[in-house]
Amino acid sequence: MGLLAVQLARRIGARVLGTVSSDAKAQAVRDVGGEPLRHGDDLVERVHALTGGRGVDVVLDSIGLPTQSASLGMLAPFGELVHFGDAGGFPAPFDPNDLYARSLKISAFGLDERHDALLAAQARRDLVAWAADGSLRFRIHRTLPLAEAAEAHRLIESRKTSGKLVLTR
Repeated sequence: MGLLAVQLARRIGARVLGTVSSDAKAQAVRDVGGEPLRHGDDLVERVHALTGGRGVDVVLDSIGLPTQSASLGMLAPFGELVHFGDAGGFPAPFDPNDLYARSLKISAFGLDERHDALLAAQARRDLVAWAADGSLRFRIHRTLPLAEAAEAHRLIESRKTSGKLVLTR
């Protein structure tokens, strides 16, 4: 999802800093127009240095618990942390009092078409059109036969993939 999110954000003109855990993932982020940053204890400080001390407006966090504190720490005033996954564990509860000083927001995002079926249909049409015209690129990490679906799950859980896994018959 990260590489697609980078492309969609770049499409509307955003500068995108993408956190990565390997050289291969760093190159994948560069390939789609983002600026890769390695995970590390000094990530928040590096983000602030790259943004002139301001921080970022939005953090999309698919990891959850292990990255929640850093995600909040790198936000600019009026910034928003959007949880859209919990690969590392569910995010911890937070104290709203901790958000007031910088006017921060925390939200969650999931794809549930029941909320607005027309908007979801338009989003699907846009994504298909962008994929067809090549302006939205899908990186295929590996193709496996359906019989190896368990291996595909192991690869995803290892977090060593950079792109999609495709299962074939």
